[in-house]
Amino acid sequence: MPSGQLLLEALAMMRRQARLSLRTIAPWPDVRAGRAFRRDPLGFMLTLAPQDNDVVRFTAGFSRFALVCSPDLVHRVLVSESGKFGEGKWTERASHYLGDCLITREAEPHAQRRALLDPSFGADRFGALDSIVVSCCERLAGRWRPGQTLDVLSEMGRITIAASGRALFGVDVEPEVEGLVPALSQLRRDISRLPFPLPGRIAARRRLRRVISGLCRGPMVERLRAAHLSQGAVESEVLAMLFASFDTTSSALGWAWFAIGQHPEVEAKLHAELDEVLGGRVPTLEDLPRLRYSRAVITEVLRLYPPVHFVDRRALCDVDLGGVRVRSGEYILLSPLLTQRLARFYEQPARFWPERWVGADVSRPPRYAYFPFGDGPHVCIGRGLALRVAALAIATLARHWRFEPSPALPDPGPNAAILPMMPERRT
Repeated sequence: MPSGQLLLEALAMMRRQARLSLRTIAPWPDVRAGRAFRRDPLGFMLTLAPQDNDVVRFTAGFSRFALVCSPDLVHRVLVSESGKFGEGKWTERASHYLGDCLITREAEPHAQRRALLDPSFGADRFGALDSIVVSCCERLAGRWRPGQTLDVLSEMGRITIAASGRALFGVDVEPEVEGLVPALSQLRRDISRLPFPLPGRIAARRRLRRVISGLCRGPMVERLRAAHLSQGAVESEVLAMLFASFDTTSSALGWAWFAIGQHPEVEAKLHAELDEVLGGRVPTLEDLPRLRYSRAVITEVLRLYPPVHFVDRRALCDVDLGGVRVRSGEYILLSPLLTQRLARFYEQPARFWPERWVGADVSRPPRYAYFPFGDGPHVCIGRGLALRVAALAIATLARHWRFEPSPALPDPGPNAAILPMMPERRT
């Protein structure tokens, strides 16, 4: 898209936000709160949300939010009363980068596109997923050298992109991986900001569009074209699917290696299970139900480090949430990052403890105290694919490799952009 058009879109978005009803705009902007929220969202929310609060109001920048912490209210917003809530700030801004696609659609248009895409994500569509993930992992890990410092988020991004390209579109994108990882990372940073035509954004968008045009093939794309979508609409959907795969799976895998490397006792149990179940061979889809501890590790990673930190919605009518009156047009903020770390739902919430998901004597949290992929009509369409890719990648790589924290590794927060670690051969 030309830079001039990007600038016009940015100005149009600012005009739309300025036309919001005065009751949705804070009379005085809280600049300090906005900065604190961007710098350390978890720390900011923890200062706002005492353990027994279900709904907390706050102002960040010019916008008012109602932060929802109760599982029952999360269920109402996402599932049982989802029709009372529409797109939030993130969705509106995402549309300027991703275009008209499943992620940015609402209400009936969203339901129609979802029905069109759902068959492409059925379990029967990924019969060769295990061989795809294993081959991608082994080829890309072949470049690693023991003791070198790697950013595991970027490395897992390479694996995710390569596997997703083949699984979703039947295309080998490995030759483009080195350019796609920084371009998709740039998109992830930009997507919550106004779409001003900065040079880095323009270059990333051009690279993505060039690659996306070559990915427009396979059963899913054929289904979109059969529904008479334009080439531009098809490309927007393909970009959205590639971005979502990258954003969720690479994040889960990167944080998995970080957490496992910080906890030798977890690593030992994981290796013992893989050795017992696989016996030295590569994993298959049929092995996954037997890898119970591996699945618990991934579940716990998604609890502490969910790929989506916030789900923002906007009230379409006045609604009462836990005794708090939210007026039409106000923003609702749900946070897996916060709710999944509250002590009223989890024993030792800050601890990485996969056993909480497999122990018979461990109390389970309420259903909607855990929602790393969202839920309801907007639940992540690729969650099943993401979980299978993550499980296969961990099982493949952990047969031969382990990761140790690099001396360059700071104390990263959940929104860290890099995770430097060192691969070592298993002995």
